[in-house]
Amino acid sequence: MSAFMYFFYMAGRKPDPGTGKDKEDGRCGMKKRKTVRRVLFGTYTVILVLSFFALAAVLTVLQLSEIRSRTLTRLEQESRATVLSLNREIDRMRTMAMNISYSTRMQDRLLMPNTSGEAEKLSALLSLIVLPNRPTDQINIYTKDGMRISSGLVNGVSSGGPEDQPWYADLADPERTQTLRFTGVDESLAKFSTDPYGRKFLTLAMTNYDNFGTFCGYIEICQRVSRFAQVLSAFGPEYGEQTAFLDREGRLIWPADDPENGLFEEARRMGFPEEWTDSGGGLLRCAPVSDAFLLVTRVRAENLLRPGLEQILMMIGVTLGILILVIVISNLASRRITAPIAEMCGQMTQIDIEHPAPLKELKTDLLEMQTLHETFDRMQGTLSRHVARLLELQNQEMQSRMLALQAQMNPHFLYNSLQALQAMAEEGMNAEIGEMCQAMAGILRYISSDSAQKVPLAAEIRHTREYLRCMEIRCQGDLTWSADIPEEMESVPVPKLCVQLLVENAIKFSTTLRPPWRVEIRGVLRQDAYELSIRDHGPGFEKETLAALEEQMREIRRTGTLPSLKINGMGILHVFIRFRLLYDDFLFRLENPPDGGACVTIGAKIHEQSV
Repeated sequence: MSAFMYFFYMAGRKPDPGTGKDKEDGRCGMKKRKTVRRVLFGTYTVILVLSFFALAAVLTVLQLSEIRSRTLTRLEQESRATVLSLNREIDRMRTMAMNISYSTRMQDRLLMPNTSGEAEKLSALLSLIVLPNRPTDQINIYTKDGMRISSGLVNGVSSGGPEDQPWYADLADPERTQTLRFTGVDESLAKFSTDPYGRKFLTLAMTNYDNFGTFCGYIEICQRVSRFAQVLSAFGPEYGEQTAFLDREGRLIWPADDPENGLFEEARRMGFPEEWTDSGGGLLRCAPVSDAFLLVTRVRAENLLRPGLEQILMMIGVTLGILILVIVISNLASRRITAPIAEMCGQMTQIDIEHPAPLKELKTDLLEMQTLHETFDRMQGTLSRHVARLLELQNQEMQSRMLALQAQMNPHFLYNSLQALQAMAEEGMNAEIGEMCQAMAGILRYISSDSAQKVPLAAEIRHTREYLRCMEIRCQGDLTWSADIPEEMESVPVPKLCVQLLVENAIKFSTTLRPPWRVEIRGVLRQDAYELSIRDHGPGFEKETLAALEEQMREIRRTGTLPSLKINGMGILHVFIRFRLLYDDFLFRLENPPDGGACVTIGAKIHEQSV
């Protein structure tokens, strides 16, 4: 984005009274939500969308209550139809029991002496009563003499009373002559079926009396649960409802594959309501089947609205289609009105301050737009000249700051060199002093050169070698060093004096320990970036010193100001400041390796422009 557009927006906006800064930093073409076309289109769209949702909400509210009522009525009708079918199955059991009880021939046979011949005749007579349509699965007649006559799945005569049957305790009460129970799995009958529902039975038992009220025994009618399951399965969950067929003790009869549905406990907690009642997780209703069973139905509230959702969605779809059509027309209208503004905005975004060119003619008959266009064209040339001047001043400022660092560096090197020469003179090292003075002359020539801010890495390493030669003379063989620089890195431009200063710092702190001393220089090339590591084997960075250096570097990054550097403390920070002035993004890491010493790693992208 050009500086011209920045100038235009800065001149046209008011600053925030709290901070003195612009409330927005958007430019023409970047924040489309602030364009005239977008504002017009957005306003119309919001009005239409709000109207659409308001209409949809009103229609939905009007339909919800009616849909809910119709759904509950439908569920109640299905429940009643299911109960009626279940009662019909139970009535078949009762009818069979009554036919046997009121059969005169059966009564006569039951009153005869209990002999094997009479028992066989009674069994044959029972088969004649059952066989025509066989409405039940098993019939057992218990005589008062301890005989059991069976017909159905099991046929024949056997000895045994009803005392071990689960229903016997119910009929022990003189006030009760009939009982209906879910007896579960009957092992003697379950072997005839592999169906889970075919192995379980509902049992109707009644006390048998003759026409004169004389006790004749008991009649037991057993019906497979599978017959009731067929009835229950015929009414599928149309609305996602849960249905359970249970006895009054809470035992689940159907469905067999959901033994933990919890409907009985929920129904008992609510008092077995026979009308639809809110249970917290939905609506629940209990319908009694005979007097021994319950049909419990629960449906989630959201499923009640399912039948009307298709109708509502279709209505919303039609309305939404109309809304989209109106929005498209609104968009086309707003685009036509604001086309001249968009055209001028597009021209503004392509302005290049470094290479200014006249704006294209604006295709519009609006006087205001023509005036703005001509004014911007004149302002572009003026702004280009100002920007060029600003860049020139910025470059001069950076040069001045680098020269300030250079001015600090010259006395620093002279200070250290004079100290070394003084020590060597005191020791009478005249030959070494001459050699060192020659090396110092080359170093001062390199330091004093202002020709470039960056130099090839080969030149920097060559200068560092001259410095290390001076240090070798001074240390009299106690200092060793190595430089591992790949050949392809020699042409990489690096900040001037960055390596020599870090080597000097490494030697300074290594000599606080007993000799020998060693300094290692290593270069690594990583695609478009380089890294240089300068390591010593001295005492390493103290924790407090490392923290202080990192804090100073953070402060320099944050403020961009140059701190006051002392002669004895300028090495690391001097290099850091040079990187800060020359690069936007760079690597500068201080660390203590695990095997001792200190290591400083510097680096940057090879082709990054100087800031």
